[in-house]
Amino acid sequence: LGGKLTIDSEPGKGSRFLLSLPLSIAIIPVLLVVCSGLTVAFPVTKVIRTIDIRRADIITRDRKKLFRLGEEEVLLASLHRILGLHLAPMRSSGIPAVVVERRGRKTGLVVDRFVGRQDVFVKPAGRPLNKMEGIYGCAILGDGQVVFILDPEKLF
Repeated sequence: LGGKLTIDSEPGKGSRFLLSLPLSIAIIPVLLVVCSGLTVAFPVTKVIRTIDIRRADIITRDRKKLFRLGEEEVLLASLHRILGLHLAPMRSSGIPAVVVERRGRKTGLVVDRFVGRQDVFVKPAGRPLNKMEGIYGCAILGDGQVVFILDPEKLF
C-alpha cells in the first residue's frame, strides 16, 4: 500500500507496532446515491443531511430554486446538471436531495434516490481523472461496481 511498518520491541516490556498509510489510502464512510443510473458517493463528513423535498416547498427567486430548511433558505441544485447527465423523470412526490455545505453555505443537491451508507476503501483517481475538480477518489463496491467519491466543495 506504500505505507510504513515500525516495530519497537524491548525484552520483558513488550512490543509496539506502528502502521502508517498514505493519506490517499483510507477507509471512509460514504453516502451512496443514484443519479441518472450512475451511482456516486459523498463522504459522510461532507453531508449535513438527506431530505425529501415536497414540490410545493420549492421557491423560485432570481432564477434560482430554493427550499426552507428550518429557518434557512437553501439553494437547490441538480446533481444531474452538474455532472452533465440527463435528468431522469421523477416518480415520487418527494424530491430526494443531499444537503452539503459549500463555501460556508448549505446547498441541496437533487438526486434520483438514496442507496445508503457504506464504508469504502478510497483509491486515488488515476490520470486523467485526478485532474478533474470535484472528484475526491474512487471506490470499488462489493459487487465490483466502481463509484466516484465526490467532493462538494470543489464540485461546482
